[in-house]
Amino acid sequence: MSQAVAETNPEKRVKLYKQLHRIAYEDAMQIYTIHPTGLWAMRDRVKGFVDNPVYMGLYFYPMYK
Repeated sequence: MSQAVAETNPEKRVKLYKQLHRIAYEDAMQIYTIHPTGLWAMRDRVKGFVDNPVYMGLYFYPMYK
């Protein structure tokens, strides 16, 4: 698939990326079927916490006090 990175023709590049997406979709290595629930304890001064299933755990970037 290194050919997709080296291709400079936009039309050929689109075709290569579509092929790459199709292969990734059909041959998915993992499929997450659950999001484990958890209990989060933190001080009341912590703001911006959201339990985000995309990160499958704590994501600290949007948090502040």
